[in-house]
Amino acid sequence: SLSPRMAKLTQLDLSGNYLEDDGLIALVNSEHLTRLRTLRIRQNQIGDVGALALARSPLMKRLRRLDFSSNRLTQSGSDALWQCRRDWRTEIELSDNLVANPPRLRSATPDPQEALHEAVTFAIGRFLDSNSPD
Repeated sequence: SLSPRMAKLTQLDLSGNYLEDDGLIALVNSEHLTRLRTLRIRQNQIGDVGALALARSPLMKRLRRLDFSSNRLTQSGSDALWQCRRDWRTEIELSDNLVANPPRLRSATPDPQEALHEAVTFAIGRFLDSNSPD
């Protein structure tokens, strides 16, 4: 699980961190993102597996803004995100994916798991440290 310090976050930008599907899955499984309303994960090589994990997670119902642009999403992943959004006012950006005509902004092995956890923890720690008042 990720740091409890994340419980205060309302916005998180992890763009360009090569999270891939496994990184997003680790992120959406964190119980500490209860206040998150804006998630920017553009340019992370995330595909339908990651999109489906996000769509099925409690986090998706809390988001007001999601930037999923410039990833590897197909129509299946795109549809899952749109169907599971909080409500019609939720903004989702899907441009520059593999989706044909994407809608624009609209109102198990231990070693890979450990490496994934370290990568996500590093990226989030870097973000939190750069925004620390100290």
